[in-house]
Amino acid sequence: MASTVKVQLQSLNRDLTFAAKSASGHWTMIDTGEKGGGNQAAPTPLELLLEALGGCTGMDTLSILKKKRTPFRHLEIFIEGEKREEHPGPLPRSHCALSCIRTAATRRFGTFSAPRR
Repeated sequence: MASTVKVQLQSLNRDLTFAAKSASGHWTMIDTGEKGGGNQAAPTPLELLLEALGGCTGMDTLSILKKKRTPFRHLEIFIEGEKREEHPGPLPRSHCALSCIRTAATRRFGTFSAPRR
């Protein structure tokens, strides 16, 4: 059964800076660059989206590694997203690469791309 997750965002002053509060009580600042009318004081929404994608991917990957008792030191995730120049612009394409750092050597786990449908 699915559960609902809620967040609350509040604009600060009249700028494009927002404070977001998660259901778990954690606060995150969101902003955009000066070119877009922001103060460049916090990550952009697109950066946070890619960070969230990496966090979900990483937590799932580490959970599987632990269940399979696969030894590792840490996991590195590199994500890039293509951004359209006009605003608002959807994310046309993203690419994710995972590297599992084991004891002495780096083992590339895999990569995946998510083209926009």
